[in-house]
Amino acid sequence: DNVLSTAAAQFLWQLSAPAIPDHDGIKDAVMYSSTQVSVQEVADTSQEDWMSVGVSIGRSPPGWSRPNLPMELAELQAASARLRKRVTGIGGGKVAKAEMPAFMEHAKATLARAGIASC
Repeated sequence: DNVLSTAAAQFLWQLSAPAIPDHDGIKDAVMYSSTQVSVQEVADTSQEDWMSVGVSIGRSPPGWSRPNLPMELAELQAASARLRKRVTGIGGGKVAKAEMPAFMEHAKATLARAGIASC
């Protein structure tokens, strides 16, 4: 739940990354079939968020691995952590109202470049 507004990039990558011929990735990784569904926020129906549903489909085959988190997604994850600290602090409601819509659009675009989108 709430994987767009929190820009849960590392989590979404773990669920969405395809197995690739082994190089520097995570070997013997648990692989998933997943989808992200666009939903409306309960508190504010004008705000979109995503819910992610994933099912384990086994481990990557021998000689294959899950790629490491791309740098752009690692940067998004870090930006999300910094914003979360500000949103949950004193005056966080004002920060959320002012900055969250633009951050979520940035997150959506960044995730899309990594092949992660909602249906």
